Amino acid sequence: MLVKMNCLFMLVHSVRCMMALLLHIGQKLEAPEIIDQLLDVEKNPRKPQYSMAVDYPLVLYDCHFEGVNWRNETEEENHVLNSLHQHWVQNAVKTQVLLGMIQGLQKTNPGVPCKNHCKTVFVSVFLEMTSLHCWLMEGSRQRKYQPLLDRPRCESLESRIQHFVKRGRLEQEEGENGEETTVFRGKRSKHSHLTTTNQIQEQNHGAKTEVPITKP
Repeated sequence: MLVKMNCLFMLVHSVRCMMALLLHIGQKLEAPEIIDQLLDVEKNPRKPQYSMAVDYPLVLYDCHFEGVNWRNETEEENHVLNSLHQHWVQNAVKTQVLLGMIQGLQKTNPGVPCKNHCKTVFVSVFLEMTSLHCWLMEGSRQRKYQPLLDRPRCESLESRIQHFVKRGRLEQEEGENGEETTVFRGKRSKHSHLTTTNQIQEQNHGAKTEVPITKP
């Protein structure tokens, strides 16, 4: 599955959370309507706790800048191509070795279905693995799946801001345009900078989703 996204800026944690929802839906653990339900901030003002999708399939492959002309050096391009070819060959060999191991175990284990008649071997292996753990999700899989809307919720943005304000790590100020901003203080005073509410939300949003969900 290939998901292509065009955006004005890259929010890595947000994309990984979106992919986690799509993986839940693809495994038939959630209905497609869960997306609209979570986007309804009046009914669901706080995000349920769930693990994000892994980061390695997420690739930023193109950027566009107005008025910038790129200069390509042939020698440098050849160096990058040689490096990519090397990685591709190594991983292609590892893929074939692992595929052979999987097929060998499927033949000797009567409890695991084997579809040697399938024309596309990779599709066959993928279909046989769908009942196992989804390796594109972080954390361990629950024995009994808990629907997202029934899970504990993350702290609200306002609660997180007030927490750090009380600890003296943040100070709230009013910006030039009347927008509420937050200034980092304390240990980060050497690098103090204004941060909008949206940026803090992205930071805290990602931090919460890194925690795997365990059954209480």
